Amino acid sequence: MRRGIILVTLLLFTINIKASPVNIPVEAFFKNAKFSDMSISPDGKHLAVTYDTGTSNSVAIMDVGLTKVLSNINFGDYMRIGRVYWPRADRFILSYSKFVGYLDNNGTPPIHFYRLSRTQHG
Repeated sequence: MRRGIILVTLLLFTINIKASPVNIPVEAFFKNAKFSDMSISPDGKHLAVTYDTGTSNSVAIMDVGLTKVLSNINFGDYMRIGRVYWPRADRFILSYSKFVGYLDNNGTPPIHFYRLSRTQHG
């Protein structure tokens, strides 16, 4: 019995499976992505999607199907949203800081708390 298992295992590893390559254009690897970051809520019903808006970035709170925007948050020119955290399914926390350059470090960024039902500061 043991020899049979070993023989079958060796046969499976020696079978040469050939898959045809998929033709993906080179440009697909270098295009700008629509979203730079995503974070899913604990209940799996909402997404926090970060996207570039020129001199800053914004966060949109959307349903998982990406069909309905519940809230859109932007702090103004040269303000970059860092991370979005979901402590609960109905609340999210985000941080932001002023973006001057890639080597700039201005300390700890401010943190804002939001309630999903109202998406208000608080």
